[in-house]
Amino acid sequence: MSSKDNPCRKFQANIFNKSKCQNCFKPRESHLLNDEDLNKAKPIYGGWLLLAPEGTNFDNPLHRSRKWQRRFFILYEHGLLRYALDEMVSESPTPE
Repeated sequence: MSSKDNPCRKFQANIFNKSKCQNCFKPRESHLLNDEDLNKAKPIYGGWLLLAPEGTNFDNPLHRSRKWQRRFFILYEHGLLRYALDEMVSESPTPE
């Protein structure tokens, strides 16, 4: 997105709808123009996400002991979700 697409340079939350800009009524995401702006965003939630392997049948008792993939994720205030694969594969939790 170029600055021509959005003449408003700085997001200021609308008093009635915090996700829209009070100057141009566009969403917060349209004001984030580069990686520097993304890095300035505040994280609002982070944690571990456990993913079952593809093809897992939870009705089959043998599948219940399969190793799950663990990813750490961070959700930022503007909606960006970043995640990374866990490096400590040997410590990946398994469902009980």
